[in-house]
Amino acid sequence: MESEFKTSFIPKKPIVEEKFERPRSVGLISFIGTVIFVASLVSAGAVYFYKVSLDTQIKSKGNQLKIAEERFDSNLVEEMQKLDRRINSARDVLSSHVVISPIFKALEEYTLRSISFTKFTYAFDPISQRVNVEMSGKATGYDAIALQSDALATNRYIKDPVFSNLNLDDKGKITFDLTFYVDPTFINFEDTLAREGTASMNTMETGSEMPITSDNGATQ
Repeated sequence: MESEFKTSFIPKKPIVEEKFERPRSVGLISFIGTVIFVASLVSAGAVYFYKVSLDTQIKSKGNQLKIAEERFDSNLVEEMQKLDRRINSARDVLSSHVVISPIFKALEEYTLRSISFTKFTYAFDPISQRVNVEMSGKATGYDAIALQSDALATNRYIKDPVFSNLNLDDKGKITFDLTFYVDPTFINFEDTLAREGTASMNTMETGSEMPITSDNGATQ
């Protein structure tokens, strides 16, 4: 005889439907932080590799420079340095060197026949870099002195010519003293060389003195 087994399942609690919760999305702040972190890593790596590359280039250039130095003769380099110093010294001397031949040339060109000079004195002023000139001479008359003053005034390098101590000598001529100064560019060696070429020039010594006489009134 077959027995029947019957069962019934009645839950003690009501069946409740389970809900599936989706994971929360990453917040905006967390995302930004992640981006910044990754960017920092990338930047740090780039800086590191750049530094390594730069160090490599510096070492390479240093090696190239060392090789180039070894190729040069040290004695030759030393001689070239000495030559450079000599050239610079010569340039400094020439730039400060003065000559008086341009003054003589100007006096020869601008002196009238009625005027003769008997004395020429010059002195170099290191402060103003100019030559102060004092001269003595004779003229056939007062009008000749006036004309001579006008003639010297037309020379742009002769500054402030002044005639003084005018006296009549026993031969009927007028004796006088003349003072003026010369523009520094007129007696500068380099400027004079540029104007006159390589003509021979008389160098000056401060306070030197020399007489100048001329029968026809022209400066010698």
